[in-house]
Order: sequence, then structure tokens, then C-alpha cells
Amino acid sequence: MRINRLINKYPIRSGNVRLSIRNCITSLFSLMRLRRPFPKGLVLLILTALLSIGYSNRDVLAARESRTSQNYMIFSPVVYKQSTYIPERVYILENHSSYKSSSSGYLHILGEIQNDRHDIISNVVITATLYNKEKKALASESTPLYLNSLMPGVKTCFDITFTEIPSNWSTYEFDTSSYTIGGKRQPDIAVTGSIPSLDDDDLEITGSVRNDESVRVECVRPVGTIYNASDQVIGCQDTYLNGSYTYINKGSTGSFTLMYYGRDYTKWKYYRIQVGGILP
Repeated sequence: MRINRLINKYPIRSGNVRLSIRNCITSLFSLMRLRRPFPKGLVLLILTALLSIGYSNRDVLAARESRTSQNYMIFSPVVYKQSTYIPERVYILENHSSYKSSSSGYLHILGEIQNDRHDIISNVVITATLYNKEKKALASESTPLYLNSLMPGVKTCFDITFTEIPSNWSTYEFDTSSYTIGGKRQPDIAVTGSIPSLDDDDLEITGSVRNDESVRVECVRPVGTIYNASDQVIGCQDTYLNGSYTYINKGSTGSFTLMYYGRDYTKWKYYRIQVGGILP
């Protein structure tokens, strides 16, 4: 009974380790009952060491079991650590929005797509589908990105336009985006300045860029994303350089103008400018 109480006080998961320690403790208690003089202090010291070994083995076994059931568990001799695994994927962020243009009457669905792969992706196409309240698909439209490629860890905006709007549409959903793995990197073109200005409900952003590459960059295309105070995308537009220029020579500069209209842009909070282009 004393042996059971002692072992149960320090439970060990492994049956083999538990049995071995039980046998050792039983033998030690037998020695203590012998008539020969046997130092009880030594017995207690051995018992303490055995229990410490058993308790340590229990932690190792527990860590092994946890590591087997979850591949991302990392065992440490001192503490347990757990890392969050984020798979490589290309996905649409939750800050999308929609509006019906007051100028054209078209429906615009705006958002951002994120590239969490370790590769450059290109030829990205995003599709949105309109549904009624019964979840019946009514119409679908697709759009390519303004940027010709998307670098790893980078996001950019999109604008899907429905020229014909079903009268009974209620919600929209994004379908799986199509893209090609690989492509040319985006050129090193710096935005050297930009100034926003409001004209009634319309927003205009003028700015300048500089080619920091060692070669000429073709099809230079500034892209502007507008956000509100809730970080929702409320505007996504692209343009080419002023003066009908589509390229910038190395070390040269150019100017651009982005125009946003068709909705109330007085509630804009901040914006982001990206510049795409094609390297030779």
C-alpha cells in the first residue's frame, strides 16, 4: 500500500517506465526490512533519484505524443513552444466593398489580393459572382490585376465591374483566383511624391516617379488604392504617365494623375501607390 501511494502520487504515463520503478521501489523496501544494517538515508536518496527520472521520462513521452499528433509542435528541454503554420497561398483579403457608380450605373466590387507564396505570380484573374437571397448564382464577372505580376508577400487592389446588374442580387462571393506561378519581377520605380485633392465628391492624386533601374522600363503603370477609416478598399484605379509616355529611361522621372469618381470619396482616409512596369 505504501508503494502504491508513493507511485500514484507521481503518475507516469509509460507503462514500462512505471513498472520498472515499481519493481525498484519494491526491492528497496525489501532491503529496508532486512535485519542487516542498511542505511535508510541511502534508500531515500535512491528513491528520490528514481522518482525524478520517472517524472522526467513522463515529460519526454508527453512531448513525443504531442509532436506525433501535431507536426508543428516543437519540443524543448525547458519549455513547450508552438508555432503557427501559414500555408503558401494566394487569397483575397476581407477588406473588400462594393458600390454602384453614380456616373455610369455600373456595379463595382473592390478589394485586395495577397500573394503569400514564395514565388512571383502573374496572369492573375479574379472572379466575383452575384447571388440572390436563395443563394442562386445570377451573374459572374472577372478582371485581371492592374499589375502584370505580384511579388511574394505583396498585395494589390482590383476592381471587378458589372455592366449589367441583376435587380434581385443580394450578395457576392469571390471564386478561386487563377494565376501562373512565375514571371518577371516588378521594376524598381520609386514614387517621389504625391498630392491628393478633393473636388466635391471626386478625388484626384497627382504624383511623380523615378526609374531606379539600370535599364529602361516599359509600360509604366501607377496603381492607387484608396482606403476609408475602417481600412476598407473604396477605390482602385490605374493610369499611365502624363504626356502619353509608357516608358521611363534609367534615372529619369515622370508624372501621373489618378482620378476617382462615381461615389463619395470625401470619407477617404489614406491611400497607397504602387508602380508596375515591364523589364526587358
